Amino acid sequence: MEQFKGQSASRFSFQVDLDTNSIVPVYTQIANAYRTAILGGQLQDDDLLPSLNELAQLLRVSRSTVARAFETLASQGYIKIHARSGAKVCRRYLGDLAPRPVYSNYQQGDHVHLSGYGRRLLKLSSESVYSDSPELQTYMSGPALELTPLKHWKTLLEQNCRMKDLSRLEYSQEPFGYPPLREAYAAYLKRSRAVKCSAEQVVVFSARELRLDLICRMLINPGDCVVVEDPGYPDVRQRFELYGAKVIAIPTDKDGLCVDQLEQLEDKIKVLYVSPSYVDPTGAILSMPRRLQLLEWAKRTRTFIVEDDYASEYRYKARPLPSLQGLDRGDVVIHLSCLWKVLYPVLRLGFLVVPRSLREIFTLAKGLTENDLPLFDQFALTDFINDGSLERHIRRTRSIYAQRRDALVESLKSALEDKVTVVNDAAGFELLIRLKTTLKEQEVLTLARLHRLPLFSSHPHYVSQHSSGEFIIPFAELEDDSLADYVAKLRSLLS
Repeated sequence: MEQFKGQSASRFSFQVDLDTNSIVPVYTQIANAYRTAILGGQLQDDDLLPSLNELAQLLRVSRSTVARAFETLASQGYIKIHARSGAKVCRRYLGDLAPRPVYSNYQQGDHVHLSGYGRRLLKLSSESVYSDSPELQTYMSGPALELTPLKHWKTLLEQNCRMKDLSRLEYSQEPFGYPPLREAYAAYLKRSRAVKCSAEQVVVFSARELRLDLICRMLINPGDCVVVEDPGYPDVRQRFELYGAKVIAIPTDKDGLCVDQLEQLEDKIKVLYVSPSYVDPTGAILSMPRRLQLLEWAKRTRTFIVEDDYASEYRYKARPLPSLQGLDRGDVVIHLSCLWKVLYPVLRLGFLVVPRSLREIFTLAKGLTENDLPLFDQFALTDFINDGSLERHIRRTRSIYAQRRDALVESLKSALEDKVTVVNDAAGFELLIRLKTTLKEQEVLTLARLHRLPLFSSHPHYVSQHSSGEFIIPFAELEDDSLADYVAKLRSLLS
């Protein structure tokens, strides 16, 4: 336990206790101490805080740790950081409105009688060393907002608002969604992804996150074994764990999931989650031989495959392989897709293609959990697909994103030379790179955040040890000027 008591100056007039054995990051403990002092009146408006070097020396921590603490306080409005005069108190709040770590009550045992799901959620939050670390939080790399087809979308909404056939607005028992939309989307999936399904198998969700929840409710009991990719999207692992599943991470390589390792598993696998078009964040594609091998294994072991068709619209170097669902002969693939990367923020709908063997139970479950869906979003999307606008928009934006990706890769290699290695640039809206630098990974992330440079660690995506110095750059919104500025800042940061 590290402590210091203040000197006569107000900025040192309270005590900071640091518990180096706590799961709470040190910078968070420092920020919490200052927030408490500000709200308690020990520090007043415009009081000057210690410099980074002063506080680092007093607490015997690194300068970057103090910088992260001050950045946290500044983002919450408790202090203002001035380039020349330093950090000063800014008491904007009458109460403590800053987010509290959800694990604090859990550690003290002071919580209500929660369900098993609630207790698992609390436990997962308390065990995550990244939950309160802005630099290591996962991110969602979205599309460039200036490319959103707002004008055309507005026209479609207005046309549907002027409809004369008001019977379309009547309440109906259609838990799977608006039938014409399901027909249009089934046809689109057949054209673009070789998915073989009827409109009766297409399920519409008001938000894409709800799809995996429904799958877990219908298929997962506490203790069931679920396979995921390593690396992979961390929220998926957590979602399965929240339902009590035993999650087994199988490694991936340049050809996607290492299917051979499934034969070595002793446990009975209930569900296997895979993103064959884009392993997050490496961009690996599941090869055709492995797709066929995986489908044969799933059919033989009676395991359901959840196929997340992530980033299939935005592949830049080759056309995506046919979907697993289109190759499935055992009725074992649940196909997930959405248009979030294409139409955000105007549309948040998610889609699921359910195997025929599960259609009845999914109909019952969907009717209980989400029977009503936003009608006008469904009307507009139906028209957007049927008039060809969706596929034209994807082709146009894919070309633009490919140009931005190529420009970023060229600029990075030119500016950083042998200090940067591009690992993945084949799909999606992010670039996976490895940097050669004497700085520690945490120092790079802290400096990037202080310079407002979008740069993220790949660490949270891995279950096993990740490659040191591996970072993710979102590039969708990097046009010529902003791209040059980004690369210049990154070069300066590493020098």
